[in-house]
Amino acid sequence: MENFINNAPFALVLVCLVIGFVLLIKGADFFVEGSSSAAKRLHVPSIIIGLTIVAMGTSLPETAVSVSASLTGNNELAVSNVIGSNIFNILLIMKKSHFTFNPLLQIFTFFPYDNTTTSGQNHFY
Repeated sequence: MENFINNAPFALVLVCLVIGFVLLIKGADFFVEGSSSAAKRLHVPSIIIGLTIVAMGTSLPETAVSVSASLTGNNELAVSNVIGSNIFNILLIMKKSHFTFNPLLQIFTFFPYDNTTTSGQNHFY
């Protein structure tokens, strides 16, 4: 398959890329829907379903790409996938937690402070 992709025209490579991406996403959707349905029939609480099955469904495509890359000898791709994902997740969580736990920052960020009023009182716009 690797020789076929390497020797194929660029348009065909893009088509294969899009098809693989769609199948990867739909596979994760099928996994989450199927396992959530099975867990509901077994009367598993929704919080457990959300914490385990949905979390696993979002990380399975990434795991599949890393395992596939490692099996084909592209270890650099597997390692960079893990590092890039961790950097993105850390930065996203830091931003979310910063705005969640610092409401004063939200006020000053979205409503600039004006201390130049003539009445001597401080106002928000």
